[in-house]
Amino acid sequence: MIKYLTSSLLLFMGLNAFAQTPIKEVNVPPKPEFDFNEYIEKNINQTYKDIYQGKTGIIKIDFIVSEFGYIKEVTIDSDSTTVSMDLEKQFTEAFSNMRRWIPGKKKKKPCDIWMTYTHIIEKTDTPYYYRDADILPQYIGGLDSLKSFMERNVIIPKVRIPEDEAKFVKVKLKFTEKGELESFEQIKYDSNYEFYFDAIGVALKKMPAWGIGKIEGVPVKMEGNLCFLFSYSDTGGYKMKLSPEHKFSFNGFLDGLEYPEEARYNDISGIVYIGFDVSEEGQVINIHPADATSRLGYGLEEEAIRVIKMAKRMESPMICFHKTIKKYTIPIHFELE
Repeated sequence: MIKYLTSSLLLFMGLNAFAQTPIKEVNVPPKPEFDFNEYIEKNINQTYKDIYQGKTGIIKIDFIVSEFGYIKEVTIDSDSTTVSMDLEKQFTEAFSNMRRWIPGKKKKKPCDIWMTYTHIIEKTDTPYYYRDADILPQYIGGLDSLKSFMERNVIIPKVRIPEDEAKFVKVKLKFTEKGELESFEQIKYDSNYEFYFDAIGVALKKMPAWGIGKIEGVPVKMEGNLCFLFSYSDTGGYKMKLSPEHKFSFNGFLDGLEYPEEARYNDISGIVYIGFDVSEEGQVINIHPADATSRLGYGLEEEAIRVIKMAKRMESPMICFHKTIKKYTIPIHFELE
């Protein structure tokens, strides 16, 4: 199998921002204002088919860090050995949308700097656990059976949780080619409530084998996350439920929002709360005002709902390889200039 093995960020050459002539030496090279490696890891995902088929190669990205620290003129270097067009597209988009850098300097003056990022993908003998496949592992009996198993086997610790709080625990599961649970580890939890993870671990050790994950008909190792939410129960005591994972971004989500003329005329502003679901297929459904008692009126709720109905299809919410529905309530601010 293969993985991202080596990457490097190199100063290629400089370009004077005013004279537009090459700078051979840079006194102070530009550098990111953020964790560059973490950004790449989050935004670049080699497809499971490329990994399975053992595709290797080198991708070089040429770009300019402007005198103001912004990334521009992102291109794939001609020396790249194409791993896949999809991966090249991901790198181009990731660099084009990258956050601001600290500008480089020549003779103490900020200037445009040409940079090259090199990403090498080579084979490694380290076992690879896929997060996606042609056929995903499934708990025998489906998601409802998985929920029932966890509810029966996780003995909730008798520790007081404030009524207005919830405790979140995320656990990574690794499965063998036979669908057996090979190992599990905590990814995120509230440090003062580590005994919740211990209770989850007792249950996971009893878990039966799952349906097998496959790529091109061949069983493969898989990994996925289970997210647990512990909270106070209205009937007294405490409860646990499995929480879906879902990538949701407000970026562009409310594009096209307009201020209703009726609200503008009556000088109405404020926050509208809209609820909706993201379906198993990633579609936004069941859009509605989240709290009918606090509606602002004057067309504000209707405008918010109109824009949300135009939302593009998203990734499916998942509970460890099982598609599900996730509910959202979001605030939408209407402010008069």
